[in-house]
Amino acid sequence: MDENLSVVWNRLIRQSKSEYICLLNTDTLVEEKWLDKLIEVFTKEKNVGCVSSITNACGVLKQIKPKTESYFIEDSNMLSGFCVVFPKKIWEEIGRFDENYKIYGEDSDFFFRIRQAGYRLIIRRDVFIYHFKGQSAIKARIEGKDVGKIAAESARLFQKKCLKK
Repeated sequence: MDENLSVVWNRLIRQSKSEYICLLNTDTLVEEKWLDKLIEVFTKEKNVGCVSSITNACGVLKQIKPKTESYFIEDSNMLSGFCVVFPKKIWEEIGRFDENYKIYGEDSDFFFRIRQAGYRLIIRRDVFIYHFKGQSAIKARIEGKDVGKIAAESARLFQKKCLKK
């Protein structure tokens, strides 16, 4: 079966009984207590929709920064989906991941809608997750998929949905 990521995420989130949902790429290395620290932001801050960490490699430059030693957060207009935590109630409120995206864009679309609903996107700067960026694209190419074409289609869909004037 060749389901796209959005379909899989939506199915698993729908089945989950957890208060918080964590989406973590398989090409990552995490540090001790990383998840506890990300979830802690929801108890310390107001109006948080989604939290991520800093990293060595992702598509959001704001997340590629030096690590701080103690609790430090930064608001962001966008997050990278390599590792995010959000309350399940946010997913229920703003709607599921758009299943029209094939490999890229479903996370950006979701974060955009979180912000449109008035919630904050937060980067926790004292949590570092190493990301071996690009592994899903390599796998897709091996499976014979045209990753460039899929990325372009995702970009067009995102612009049509989220950046329309």
